[in-house]
Amino acid sequence: NFLKVSAACPITNVADVEFNVKNIEKCIDLAAKESVKLIVFPELAVTSYSCGDLFTQSQLLKKAMEGIKNLCDYSVGKDLLIAVGAPFAYNYTLYNCAYIIFEGRLLGIIPKQAIPNYSELYEKRWFSAGNHLVDEKVDLDFQTSVPFGTNLLFKTGAFKFSFEICEDLWVTIPPSSYLS
Repeated sequence: NFLKVSAACPITNVADVEFNVKNIEKCIDLAAKESVKLIVFPELAVTSYSCGDLFTQSQLLKKAMEGIKNLCDYSVGKDLLIAVGAPFAYNYTLYNCAYIIFEGRLLGIIPKQAIPNYSELYEKRWFSAGNHLVDEKVDLDFQTSVPFGTNLLFKTGAFKFSFEICEDLWVTIPPSSYLS
């Protein structure tokens, strides 16, 4: 009754989606060999966290979505749930999101709710908080009607889970308090 979980930290290059996805795939392969059932990657792993103003470039956002599609395709036959970070543009607003992938499908996209803006963190320059996004559905080039929101729960057997992204954990009442 245990679920084997892995936290991965792939080598990434700033804004080099193809390089980053290849290294994410290497981590997926290693996890699959170890019978891992859930692998979690860092926020914005597809693009790298430190893209700065490149996050406003449509070319990077398009490449990021191609990277997510490639990871969906790569996940087929792996019996491994993948949570990976990438930006997502929705209704002319940019969100820092976790993409949940299993067996070739995107099960959901969860936006970060608490956007840090202190010390070396100034995400509010590029990203918006996703607090208001609940029970949305989005159509992508490669999949339609993908659940998008902060209230997504996933289930495998008797185990239910969701995701919160970095700063979300540090707020007074983290999203996990409501999701539980």
